Amino acid sequence: MLSTLLIGRRYERRAARFLKRRGLRILGRNVRVGRDEIDLIARDGMVAVVVEVRHRKRSRMVADLSADYRKIARLRRAWSHLARDLRLSPSIPVRFDLVLTAADGSLSWHQGVV
Repeated sequence: MLSTLLIGRRYERRAARFLKRRGLRILGRNVRVGRDEIDLIARDGMVAVVVEVRHRKRSRMVADLSADYRKIARLRRAWSHLARDLRLSPSIPVRFDLVLTAADGSLSWHQGVV
């Protein structure tokens, strides 16, 4: 049986391929920032994109609901620390996206969820 970590990595790879086919450039995967992690960091034109990948066996709606305000706050904090550590200009626009995967293999991309 595959561990939760390996299953998560598989869906993150699928999400990265999905986003690349839609024109995004993947800059990082599973980026650790302190105790937080950003699943994918991408670029969409001149916009930095922080991507959370969620998978649930039951439905995409359950995956969507699993990205609650605490998770969003952790993503914002992680991006803030990463941008500071890399000395990125505060003027760089950033967008927070969500990629939901379902048991049937379908993916849906939700841009600017925060």
